[in-house]
Amino acid sequence: METPKGGGLAYFLIDYGPSINTIWVVRLDATGDVIHVESSEVRILGNPMWHIPHPLPFDPLEPPSANGAATLNRIKVHEE
Repeated sequence: METPKGGGLAYFLIDYGPSINTIWVVRLDATGDVIHVESSEVRILGNPMWHIPHPLPFDPLEPPSANGAATLNRIKVHEE
């Protein structure tokens, strides 16, 4: 998955209930650090078998949407 701090592997989710975002526990590939990231701040990688392209890494200058939901005009993908 892609996080604002780089790519990583999701180990598990923490769900505190319907009024709080789900939290992903992610091990960053580059450093090995384990971070907690809200679901509104992550992008799941694509699946080449199903022809779903991977998302581009986060743009640090682009703020996340107010409600955390991606809109179709904000989603950028790269072709392989």
